Amino acid sequence: METLGVMREDSVVTVTINQPKKKNAIDRSMWDGLTEIFREIADNSADRVVIITGAGGDFCSGADLSGRGDTAERNEPAARNDVHQLAAMRRVNEACIALHKLPQPTIAKVRGVAVGAGCNLALG
Repeated sequence: METLGVMREDSVVTVTINQPKKKNAIDRSMWDGLTEIFREIADNSADRVVIITGAGGDFCSGADLSGRGDTAERNEPAARNDVHQLAAMRRVNEACIALHKLPQPTIAKVRGVAVGAGCNLALG
């Protein structure tokens, strides 16, 4: 299953977050994917409108934290954990900035939850 979908119909691009079992929580690779998708859309003059939505009954429950563990559990020094946190924040910020820079009008088709970073995406 692809976790991000892009569908073009005429001049409308629909970007779908596709992890309905996790209420469309977004993991690290998905943040990178969203950044890439938004940048590609920005460069495509044939794309006139962007719709962002979530598969299933929810828009997005935010960042997928299931891959994170407690620092003590991973036996990592706090400084290394801080580096991982900064890298994760950078990924989210890059995706949000790419979304914000889109020249096309953007519509968030929100159903169900839009929490944390999901709310950020909805507000664009």
